[in-house]
Amino acid sequence: MAVATGNTVLLGLAPELEYGVPDDKTAALEYLKPILPVTVGLNRAVSPGGEVNQSGFAEPGVPGPIAGTFDIGCRMSSATLLTYFEHLFGDCKKTELEAKKAYKYEFEPKVDGVDTSFGGVFALPPVDQHRIYGVKLSQISMQIGNNTAIPVRLTGFVSHGTRVGKAKAAAGNTGTYKYLPVVRGLVDPSIAATKSIFVKVTTASGGAFKFKVAVENSSGTPAPTFSGAEIVFATDPVTGRGVWQNLTDAAGADLGVWAENRDPLEIIWPGTATEFAGLAVGDIYEFPLAWTLPTATYLTGQRYTSAHQINKVRPITDPASDWAEFRTLTSTITIPWPLTVDQGSGSRYVYGLERDGLFAPTLQLTRKHTDRDFVAFLEQHAQFEMETHFIGGQLTDASKTRERIVFKWGRVSVANLARPAQNDLAITETITLAGETDDAGTAPLKVEVYSDRGEHWTPVTPQSP
Repeated sequence: MAVATGNTVLLGLAPELEYGVPDDKTAALEYLKPILPVTVGLNRAVSPGGEVNQSGFAEPGVPGPIAGTFDIGCRMSSATLLTYFEHLFGDCKKTELEAKKAYKYEFEPKVDGVDTSFGGVFALPPVDQHRIYGVKLSQISMQIGNNTAIPVRLTGFVSHGTRVGKAKAAAGNTGTYKYLPVVRGLVDPSIAATKSIFVKVTTASGGAFKFKVAVENSSGTPAPTFSGAEIVFATDPVTGRGVWQNLTDAAGADLGVWAENRDPLEIIWPGTATEFAGLAVGDIYEFPLAWTLPTATYLTGQRYTSAHQINKVRPITDPASDWAEFRTLTSTITIPWPLTVDQGSGSRYVYGLERDGLFAPTLQLTRKHTDRDFVAFLEQHAQFEMETHFIGGQLTDASKTRERIVFKWGRVSVANLARPAQNDLAITETITLAGETDDAGTAPLKVEVYSDRGEHWTPVTPQSP
């Protein structure tokens, strides 16, 4: 019997067209080498039914909300974190430092910044594989030990997904539609895994767009016949954008699940009438129920350890004083920006993730107790500045720029400090620092990343000329 193991976990993500709608045609998945443990998936639970009967035995429960979990570790490198820093901070400024050699990316938290989400593939081969949609992060954290691999924990939510493969355009299609239709949800278990769901555009003129559905063998033999009624593209009445709609077969029967565990199979045609106009009557798209996992091509990039870490601190003065460097035994950087889940009527899935909590980063340090500097900051309830650098090698042999990540703590204060004398050895000081703003509303933390990925990574944030 085949057994899924942690050593073959596959995870690839790409920015979505809009929340919960992946760009299956043009977006290239970025594959991460996960650092275990990994918890990703749509977790179904059963709620108590509340009913009793004269037998005294338990009644069946009620299918409860579907909670999507996303919690993985990945390598700490400049190349890996660009996408996820922009996603969490909501803002990125890109600067070319050396032509096609070195780029600087500045990330600053913006309440009204770009709102991005991710779709992708998650698999536990050879047993299970999913396409996941509406992934958003609520926290990025890093645990820095004594010259060990630094796992960057990406924590957040998965909103939806499916086991159905992405759409494949038929070779004979003549349209120029810039996207691919997308499906989500469960497939009726009575439909064999050897089948595919085919959709065919039947009307594409005069602002009217319709399609038909067939469920046939994935082999294509016999060729699918589309004998059912036309289905009108569902669109938002205000924006005109395609929206999710229930998918039925040629006889009008649901292709998903509509029992107590309501989990319909839905389809969306991304775009508006402008994009739909690229469709041609007769265009066919196939959704295979069984599909082969893609072959991952992983991001490269130097990994950082504590050997690359430089810590700097100084009081807030005018003019600014010199930085003082200090060493740490361990440290943990935690950057949370919470998300609130929207979930309730109309679906068991999450249908919204709102970034409406406080941006409140923290830095926890352990070091030998050699001075009273941080004790004084705590006693005075004083804010101060810090920088945490991770400095790597030159981006090219001739480059003047080193690969690096710099955490710039514009305002921090000591939230907690402990220095117990536990034995006859050197006393270890544990300090928790909280990033804070000031009266001007200054961001408590900004991050700078230096990388050579500039030709292959472009921020979503609009850039100034």
